[in-house]
Order: sequence, then C-alpha cells, then structure tokens
Amino acid sequence: MSKKQTSASNAKERPPEHMVPAKEIPVTEMAVDRKVTVKEKASAREERTANQETAIDQEMTVTHKTAEKKGSTKMKYYKISHLVKSEDLNHHGTLFAGRSAEWLVEAAFVAAASQHGRPQDVLCVNIHGFTFTKPVQKGDIITFYSRVAKVGTTSITVYVKVMSEIHGTTHVDGYLTFVCVEPDTKRKRPHGIVMDETTDEEEIQIRQRAETLSH
Repeated sequence: MSKKQTSASNAKERPPEHMVPAKEIPVTEMAVDRKVTVKEKASAREERTANQETAIDQEMTVTHKTAEKKGSTKMKYYKISHLVKSEDLNHHGTLFAGRSAEWLVEAAFVAAASQHGRPQDVLCVNIHGFTFTKPVQKGDIITFYSRVAKVGTTSITVYVKVMSEIHGTTHVDGYLTFVCVEPDTKRKRPHGIVMDETTDEEEIQIRQRAETLSH
C-alpha cells in the first residue's frame, strides 16, 4: 500500500477532534473536591456560631456588670411627706400612733420595693417597734425618711425616721423587715441586693442597730 493510501486510511479511522471525548476526572479527585467543599462550609458555620456566641457573651457581660452596678448603688433616703389633719389625731389632740404606723410601713415599703425593683415581690414580715420621742401636733408637716439598713439573702430591713418640716425635730423612728417572694407561690426568693460601703457616721450607727435585730 502506498503512503497516500495509508494516510487516507488513518484519516478515516481517526474521528474528528470535536468528537473526541473530554478527559474524564478520576472519581477520587471528585471525592476530594467534595470533601474540601464540605469542610469549607463546616468551617464557615463554626465561624458564624463562634461569632454569635461571642456576641451573646458580650451581651451577658454587659448585663452582669449593669446588675452589679445596680446592686451596689448607694442606699439613699426615700422621702414621703404628710400633712397632719384632724382625722389623724388621737384623743390627746396629737398624731395617732396607729396613723403613724400606717405611714411608717408605707415609707419603709417604698425604700425596700424601690431598691429591689419589683414591688409585687416584697412583703412586710416584721415591725421591730417604733420609738416615739415627741408628739406631732395638728397642722404639722412631717416627712418620713426611709433607707435600707440591712439585707439577707431574701430579707430587706429598712430604717425609717420621721421629722417635722416646720420645726426640724425628729418625732419617731424604727425598723421594719420585708422579704422577697415569688408572686405566684409566695416562696422566698433571693433579691440580689448588695449593700454599699459607707463612711457616714449616722448611717453606720443605723446599720449597726439593724444587726442587733432578730427577724
């Protein structure tokens, strides 16, 4: 056979180039590619989860610091004033002790509930006694100053003193103890209040007196 005939024969046997099948990718290489893709997706998910956890941790830290700051806030005096009227007097013509007790409990509750932040959780459990040092006359304006003096895990003891706005004299003082409970079950619950440090001599004495009280 001549060289021309051989070339023609080979040309007939060889298919056109566009009909030559593409090079097949080995199955092992495809599996590796899939593993890489899955790994990248898993890594991206882990990164998103880590970022979310970091954001949650930061939010919890801020909340915790805010709670700590609130818990250690200075125990300030709360003030409630009353005008002594005819219906508030006893048979001596001075402020009735029962009316004073009503106002004292109210003033103490304001301090305990305000410091705790949830009035519905606060119940009065003990009135330790009031000391009446000077009668209050009709027409006088008296102010009840109340302040948290001692805290337990669930209890809050409040000191209250009563002063005349007209004469600047002290007429009554005493202590009351409240307890924090769950509104539905009435079981005791921790209030989380933290007493601050004080250098005020009067407040130190008030707190020392509170320590001697039995609940």
